[in-house]
Amino acid sequence: MVHGLPGGPGREAIGAGLAETGIPITATDAETRAALDRGGIAFVPTNVLAPGLARLLGLRGILGLRSPMNTVARLLNPFAAAAGVDGVFHPPYIHLHLEASKRLNRPRLAVLKGGGGEAERRPEKPITVHLLRGATVEELLFPALCAADAEEGVQARATVQATLALALLALGAAETVTEAEAAAQILMV
Repeated sequence: MVHGLPGGPGREAIGAGLAETGIPITATDAETRAALDRGGIAFVPTNVLAPGLARLLGLRGILGLRSPMNTVARLLNPFAAAAGVDGVFHPPYIHLHLEASKRLNRPRLAVLKGGGGEAERRPEKPITVHLLRGATVEELLFPALCAADAEEGVQARATVQATLALALLALGAAETVTEAEAAAQILMV
């Protein structure tokens, strides 16, 4: 289950993008559970999941900056997913995020410093990912997958592949960075 804000700067096309991939945008718990049962994935807008939190997140447009609520929102796991990938904006928040995740009993979680705090790995540079498995945190170095000046289509494909590798690692479908990268590359074919 993916959750987030469906609109705002740089997010205007999320609905169209999800429609292109066949990922349903759900509006109720029942719709979300049905979508998860049917296809294994659903997007739930934050205003559906937690309306009060969505209002607090909306203050970014008024204040012009993120609040701690942007970090708190990433900790939500309303359907008790066995694994997840979370991005944080400020690197010092990574360890705080991991400690909070342990207290929330999130069993497997990959945490990275994502662009804008998103749970998306930028493929043009190496990155350290923090993998929580139970009470243990392991730091893993992922290599760059493409050049910073690669054409947009190459970067977009590499972004999806790089982020997919994180998900496979978090799920336990791969145990090492090399395995995760190789499995993600196969799935992209």
